[in-house]
Amino acid sequence: MYDNTYHDPVNPGQIIVSNSGIYHRSFAGADLIFDLVDPVAGSLIARGIGANWNDGAQQMPVMEWGERVATEIVTGAQNPGQIQITSIYFLGLNDNLGSYSNLREDKEFIGMIRMSRQADPLTIAALKVTDVFIGMKIANNSGGFSAQQMYMRNFALIYRKRITGAQWKKYNPSSPYPASITQ
Repeated sequence: MYDNTYHDPVNPGQIIVSNSGIYHRSFAGADLIFDLVDPVAGSLIARGIGANWNDGAQQMPVMEWGERVATEIVTGAQNPGQIQITSIYFLGLNDNLGSYSNLREDKEFIGMIRMSRQADPLTIAALKVTDVFIGMKIANNSGGFSAQQMYMRNFALIYRKRITGAQWKKYNPSSPYPASITQ
């Protein structure tokens, strides 16, 4: 269940940009979509229309005797990251995300931020995945609707690691990316 695969970091010197127009471009939210996948079944669980994520490492200031400020900051392990997803409710999503009664199944998911079909076709041809989240577990979920809007579903997950689009390209060479990655 726990994938301890080490994903080598991709250093800036390993990235050879082949399409600077895409590589240095910012994207509108409508260009992106979030997919939540069950890696065991290989099935799409949810498709998010919005996402907010954060991750960070432990930072420990080192104080030296006689100094008034930290002389060094040591970086430790990465804390689990957090991500919040906004999705449109549908029965399959409801059944697959489940409720507290089946969270004890200890399921882990994989999430991807990728280009949506409504993005510019040239962008889609040059870029597929921007971020991949590995070892995701559902922390909570909620839903809501009113007479003026669709039934929405929000869920929060924690994840063990996030890899960038360049790292994804390194391990999946056929995936479109606007740069090549050297070893």
